[in-house]
Amino acid sequence: MSHQPPFLRLPRNHLGRDFVIGDIHGHFSRVERELERIGFRPTRDRLICVGDLVDRGPESERAADWLGYDWFFAVMGNHDASLLHRWGLLGAKFELWHDHHGWLERLSSDAQARLRERLAALPWALEIDTAAGPVGIVHAEVPEAFASWQAFLRRLDDEQVRSQAVSNRDLARRADDLDAPGEYADHRLAGVAWTIHGHTPRRYCRPGRLGNRLWIDTMGWFDGTPQYGEARFTIVDIRAPLTPL
Repeated sequence: MSHQPPFLRLPRNHLGRDFVIGDIHGHFSRVERELERIGFRPTRDRLICVGDLVDRGPESERAADWLGYDWFFAVMGNHDASLLHRWGLLGAKFELWHDHHGWLERLSSDAQARLRERLAALPWALEIDTAAGPVGIVHAEVPEAFASWQAFLRRLDDEQVRSQAVSNRDLARRADDLDAPGEYADHRLAGVAWTIHGHTPRRYCRPGRLGNRLWIDTMGWFDGTPQYGEARFTIVDIRAPLTPL
């Protein structure tokens, strides 16, 4: 079983663009259409997901294929971690309140083993080098107890910190819509240009911001009609993260 270090650093992309997408939740065909829309070039560009590759949608098993692409990266989400808990690889802190893994039963043992191997290799945080400084990717949020990105990374060996990183909603619930006036300065995380997160579905399906922290789960995985807004995948170019594509 392969195990990734707690965090992964990606060097600067000198050939193309780096994009970040919200929670995928087993809807890879929809993501493919979005990549076509933005003119994604797999020979030059990279796509980073904020986690939750599996559950909810009909194509969760495709996560194993996507994690094999050299242009695709992701961090651990709480649904990914919960699946590893089901396989006995993570403790009870990562168990979900409801079982979303019924789709797993239709996979062969070989397909399950392949998916397990690749999900177990997901980092809990990812850092991308950019001209503006490092951009951090964490599924839920960097807990408010940490004043800097580097202090957070140093504690990623702690199971409690990992659990908070994939499950917390404390800061996410205080985030304003990108186009709303807000007091952002008090909530900036030091040592990083931006952090980008998913996990908490955004009200009205609009990305949110708190300081230099962004939340981009705008429910592209949702199969129904939200009460407010239009469900869609949010994709940002890390060179201009405040202007979703």
